[in-house]
Parts: sequence; structure tokens; C-alpha cells
Amino acid sequence: MAASILVVDDNKDVRTILTELLSSEGYDAFAVEGGAEAIDCIEKGNIDLVLLDVKMPDMDGFEACRLIKAGDKGRYVPVIMQTAIYGDVEDQIQGRKAGADDYVAKPIDSHELLSRVAAMLRVRNVYQMLRSSEGALKEKIVELEDANRRLKETQAELIHTEKLSVMGRMAAEIAHEINNPLASIQLHVDDLKHTLKNGGTLNEDVVGAIDYVTSGISRIGDFVSRLQFFSRKSDERCECVDLGATVREAIALMSKSAMKAGIEIVDECGKEKHFVMGDRNQLEQLFLNLLINARDSLADGEQKGDKRIVVALKSEKEGTVRVSVKDNGPGMPGEVRDHIFEPFFTTKPEGKGTGLGLVIVKRILGECGGSIAVESKEGSGTVVAVDMPEVSSDG
Repeated sequence: MAASILVVDDNKDVRTILTELLSSEGYDAFAVEGGAEAIDCIEKGNIDLVLLDVKMPDMDGFEACRLIKAGDKGRYVPVIMQTAIYGDVEDQIQGRKAGADDYVAKPIDSHELLSRVAAMLRVRNVYQMLRSSEGALKEKIVELEDANRRLKETQAELIHTEKLSVMGRMAAEIAHEINNPLASIQLHVDDLKHTLKNGGTLNEDVVGAIDYVTSGISRIGDFVSRLQFFSRKSDERCECVDLGATVREAIALMSKSAMKAGIEIVDECGKEKHFVMGDRNQLEQLFLNLLINARDSLADGEQKGDKRIVVALKSEKEGTVRVSVKDNGPGMPGEVRDHIFEPFFTTKPEGKGTGLGLVIVKRILGECGGSIAVESKEGSGTVVAVDMPEVSSDG
């Protein structure tokens, strides 16, 4: 399609000569005699270049150029101004300020004019390609932002699903943690009823029984609160988290389960406080996942002697804090270790694992600038090290 060129000149003969010259070169050339008509043509049509005279009666070329460049359709249209004196520096400066892209001197040399027109049309093509690319880029950015939003929603659902899976695998331990104090409460309540029916008074034994019931209810309430906090859908709040307290919450949720399986959890986190930025609920889920993996490897192993999980917390190097979970279980062969971070990979029986635990652990750590490393050798246990950036207590 031929480029459309608008000639703006109040001299009829000049308009005729220039449009004929440009048409002979294959351009779609037409002319108007004033700046107001030129602006109207540009706003209504698709003009690729304007050849604009400086001296015109209704509106000089400088003002016409300013108005052309101020419009949405004229902003990227090259303007070549015609001046009677090419060497007039003042006119050139004024024209550049108005937005002119090039100059041609009168009397016009046809070869020079055509070369300048060709050059400016190449610039116009670049403008159009850039604008087209800009539009496509904006669309891609919108698409990527939408995809990222949907990915985050999917990741949040996966984290919550894995969290519920963890709760399901702990169902027996949860029932044990609640049923034990409930059974004791029932016994003491029965004793109290019997005492009161037989005219008993508020003696030391009765007070002790009431205290035991109150304590048992408190234990159950505390445990249920911890479960509710853990199982709720996280809103991914990034906050300053006491890492030691979070690790101990995970240990507390696992302690009875480990004890039942004959496994000792050794807390070597120390008393020194270490703070990180992250979502406390997700971090608790992270460490609970690691403890469950260690527990399962020990419970399923056939090694003799003590079964132990050691959890340690310390500053590894400047600005980094490390939590390590070490077990003396059977370890992993290389062909298993190489795949543990792959989605849905699991060595556990059907119904005991989703294969997403370590994938989600790695994702949670990535969100807060952390990392995870696993050292394991068949017959020599496993060490999982989690490194995170350490921050001050005020974040």
C-alpha cells in the first residue's frame, strides 16, 4: 500500500508540482492550502508524512506543526518543514521545538526532497512497528499478570490441600491427643457426681478433681487452637516470625505421634531467638512436613536401637539462619534422592502421601528467599537443612 503524503502550502503552483512529483514516485499524494485543513485531514485520515510550508496566512507552519504533534493521530507522523532559507538557524530551532522532524529548503531540489521523504517514511515505519510492539507487549503483560494470579491461586490451593493431607495422616494422633484427656475428664466427672450424690463436701479431693478437669479442658482447647491455626487457609501474610517458636509449634504437634512410634524428638534449637520474614502458618506447615517425613522413615525402617530425630536451629553464617532436621533412619538410595523435589513423586504407600510435601516446602522457601538441601545415604540417615535470611526482631 502506497504511503499517504499530505502537502500543506498556500501556493497553488507549489502544491501542484509537489503532489505530481510525489505521485510519480508511487506515493499517494494530495494537498491542502492551510494549517487548519491539514490538522482536520490528519485527524480524519491515515497520513504517513506531512510536507509543511513555514509561511502561510491562516496559521504559520510552526503553530500547525505544534497542533499536529499534539493530536493522538499526528504524534507519530513525520513532519518535513519547507523554509525559504535552509540556513536560517532560528527557524530550524523554532521548528524543532514545534516538533518538526526535518527541513527542506526552497527552491526545492526534487532529488533531495525525495531522499528526505524516503528517510522520514522509514522513521514512520519504525514508529508504527514500535507502537504495534508496544500494544502486543501490553497484551502479553496483561496475559502474564492474569496467568501469575491464577498460578498463585493454584499454588495456594495446593498448599491447603497438602495441609489437609497432613492433617489426615495425623488423624489417629489427633484423636489420641484429644481422647486421652477426655477420658480422664470423664472419670473425674463421674467421681464428682458420685461424691455429690453421697453428700460429699468441697474437700481437697473434690477441688483436685475440679482442677484436673479444668486443666484437661484447657489442654484440649490449646491443642484444638493449634490445629485450627495450622489448618486454616493461609492468606500469605509476610511478617516477622520467631523461627524457634514456629519450629517448636511443629514439634509439639508431632511429639505424641513420634512417642507412640518409639521415636525421640530432640530439640536443640537453643534459647537464642532468630527472626525471619515469612508466613508463620506456612512455615509451621513446612517444618511439620519435614518432621512427618523423618518420622515415617524411622517408623518404616528396620534399624535396631534408638530412633531419633534431632532438630537444631542456629546462625549458619552472617545474615542466614539454618534449621536442620536429622534422623538416624534408613536413608535414601540415590535414585530416590534425585527425585524427591519432583511433583507427585513419593515412596509412601497409596493414601499416605501426595508427593507434594517437599515441592510445597521448596515453594514456600522460595517465596521468602530461603533454600533447602538434603543429604542422605542409604543406611546412614537423612539431614534436611533449611536456610533462610535472618532479620532483626522488628523486621
